[in-house]
Amino acid sequence: MNRLVLGALVVWGTMSVAACDQASNEHQILAATAPAPEVRQDFLMPVHATAIAQLSGCNSTQGVAVALNGELALAGLGARLTFYNNDKRTQGATIVAQGQAGVIPAGTTISIPRQPGVTEVRGNPTVFMQLVDGSDRPVTSEVVLGACAGTLTSFTSDFQLPAVARATLTSCQNSPGPNITVSGELAIEAGVVARVTLRGDSAQQAGGATTGTLRVVIVPAQGTIQFAKQPVRGGAGGNPWVYLQFLSASGAPIGQEFLIGRCQQLPSANS
Repeated sequence: MNRLVLGALVVWGTMSVAACDQASNEHQILAATAPAPEVRQDFLMPVHATAIAQLSGCNSTQGVAVALNGELALAGLGARLTFYNNDKRTQGATIVAQGQAGVIPAGTTISIPRQPGVTEVRGNPTVFMQLVDGSDRPVTSEVVLGACAGTLTSFTSDFQLPAVARATLTSCQNSPGPNITVSGELAIEAGVVARVTLRGDSAQQAGGATTGTLRVVIVPAQGTIQFAKQPVRGGAGGNPWVYLQFLSASGAPIGQEFLIGRCQQLPSANS
């Protein structure tokens, strides 16, 4: 299982696709004429969340402490490069090659930070958990986990997160063989926060708080994940038109197919 650490900084990965100029038998570096455009695709990333709450200080004069242990499992994200012998907006365009890769492998996980926190709630409160975004908008429904001094049930939920996939073709070279290098990232737009709420009986502990809430940031707003380094095999002769499209974990197209440019118009690895 793949595990990722999230941060607010952009992080990059690469994948290679055999897809450039093979007009001659000689290996040559294709000269760069202009930087390739960055493509951006908004979509909803399916996520499966699991978590277990661990509590201490129940039925004591001290406040109840809460720690979480769990993860978010991503459904995965793919990318497909398609090479045409002509601009798709003209007649006669045909596919001469394709290559694709899972840039975010299905099952990639984001760990919930174990950040114990102490509340002012005393006694034997009931524990509730809900996932919200960075603006406190609900992502999942609130789930009751049980009473503090009893056996707590685990939290599980399936939901979708607004996300943005970005990619740029950073080089196209023809030595020792034709390949294209893609850089990119997946950004979680609004972030994810675990909100744990303790609700007690006012008659249980005089002088103690009856309700308390802890927030654990799982993914910061605009937190990014690097693309996996995944080679892709394919090939196209001449100077093809290069298109990129993102794919769901099942291989279904997400959004539109983006025109990147022609192979010889992309930067070379040595530029």
